[in-house]
Amino acid sequence: MKTIRILGLILSVVTFVTVIGCKHSDPIVKVEKEVVYQDRVTEVIKEVTGTPETIMPLTPVILQRLRDSGEEADISERITKYQFLLFGRINLEREYIEYNDGLLDGGTAKFENVRTRENIIINDQTEGQVISYRATRNETTLHLCFENDNNLQLVFYAEGTSPDEFFYLNYTESYGPGDEKGTLMYGGELYKLKYNDRRPYILIKLSQRDIERIESRTASGRKVVY
Repeated sequence: MKTIRILGLILSVVTFVTVIGCKHSDPIVKVEKEVVYQDRVTEVIKEVTGTPETIMPLTPVILQRLRDSGEEADISERITKYQFLLFGRINLEREYIEYNDGLLDGGTAKFENVRTRENIIINDQTEGQVISYRATRNETTLHLCFENDNNLQLVFYAEGTSPDEFFYLNYTESYGPGDEKGTLMYGGELYKLKYNDRRPYILIKLSQRDIERIESRTASGRKVVY
């Protein structure tokens, strides 16, 4: 099962890079190194072509491997050190009214309504950081910040039933005019959400390479002595 998941991960990398054309560094040059030890053990290490750095969609199977890669069992703190990016452009809009009432000269009461239209754009490939992480049997949720204020968080989730599920943006669907897809909370305020085409999800910056290790030795034999 583990081999199948790793194979699926490799195929996901190839497919993603091929389809959307993510930028990455030049492939690693194939290197072969042979080490011979005194006990006639020969170790041949072949470094197969790989990508020093690329970006790809975060999935539960990748998150599980990140979880297993550290000495500590809890990934909640360590996951804040990984670099994530947004796939897709997000547009948040809201309107609100502030009242600037008062008293004018001559005893005239003043009612002044200040209508503000707020627009927040988070562009495609904007870098983000995980602030909090929560996993249950049914789903895993990640709270990400794409601004310096930790209160300005977007929530992404993946269902626990599929290891290759993307971490999609979480919001309340309520289709409106144009690209309006629904609403979500951002910094404690309710915004209308707009995006084009595919539902936004998150990417992870990742370095991946494959190493083939071959260990070869000749049995010396074992002579029985009385």
